[in-house]
Amino acid sequence: MNIISVGPNGTVTGNTQTVPVYLRVVTDDGANEGIAVCSFNQTNNPVNHGPMFETNAIEHSQRQDLVSGSYSYKFVCVDYGGNAVEASTTFSVLVDTVPPLVTRAYHDSANNALKIVTNEDASCVYSLNSCNYNFNEGVAFLHVTQSNQKSHYAEWKPNIAYYIKCKDGFGNEPAPNSCNIVASPTNIR
Repeated sequence: MNIISVGPNGTVTGNTQTVPVYLRVVTDDGANEGIAVCSFNQTNNPVNHGPMFETNAIEHSQRQDLVSGSYSYKFVCVDYGGNAVEASTTFSVLVDTVPPLVTRAYHDSANNALKIVTNEDASCVYSLNSCNYNFNEGVAFLHVTQSNQKSHYAEWKPNIAYYIKCKDGFGNEPAPNSCNIVASPTNIR
């Protein structure tokens, strides 16, 4: 009997105070080709939580709603032949509830465009009227490449105010009637 993978590993992110995290174990070999019953407990909490919610198979999972922090879990799996194996995983939970920040706004002369740069991957839109608009009603900034979602480009229109809103992958955006930035391009000769 073997545990061939456990998870999660690395960092799990979300945009609510508690993040749904799915603990996963995959078993193989042993009696019944790896079908087992797996239990789990938090490494620093000796209380056994009992069997995982979805178990008695080769893929096992358990949802945990966790707050921001570091976590370690231990898994014990037993097959029908009485073979037992253990494994553990360590991961972090990161809660992101903050909209992206515009870190730069300037004239990109190579593209004759208003370029804004955000501190994280984001989608950005603008209105030429005010900050009082829904995100999906704004005019979208473009990305030069799909791999760079931090650089955003719009047509250069001097002496016009751009009311800019940016949203990250978690849906974090400015409050209603607010903007990330208001940019007013000017040509200087």
